[in-house]
Amino acid sequence: MSTPFTGLMASMVRFLGMDASEADLESPVELKIDDTSLVYTFEAPAGEPDLVLHASLGIISEAQELRAYRTLLEANLFWAGTADATIGVNSATREAFVAFRMPISQLDGERLANLTGHFVEVVELWQGYLRDLNQSGGTDTPTEMPQFPTGMLRA
Repeated sequence: MSTPFTGLMASMVRFLGMDASEADLESPVELKIDDTSLVYTFEAPAGEPDLVLHASLGIISEAQELRAYRTLLEANLFWAGTADATIGVNSATREAFVAFRMPISQLDGERLANLTGHFVEVVELWQGYLRDLNQSGGTDTPTEMPQFPTGMLRA
């Protein structure tokens, strides 16, 4: 049962000025912003309910795997390039993801809406980086990880 989750999602929907009664707010909830799908899920691994937010960053080309993996690992080091989220790669498909977890008790509708906006910035920056890297074909490849104009997600 994910009642704390559905309550939080309804609170965010109301904060955004939408009708929560029209939406299916049971976990998982998918929110599409432009071409990006965000997925909100409910988890309670240690009894305390958590919200997990994740999105795909795209597929890493085989030719750019090493460079991409090095950059993604560097970004994860002390969250230097992820704004407090975590990046991972499904090695079977080479699809990169970014995810963020936070206790539901630390969130309300407004805070989740603001966190979502910041998370979208992180997603779009990394999607752009991987798109540019994949299209470079090995020449003029970006070598530095993206830098964020805003702070951490939890701030």
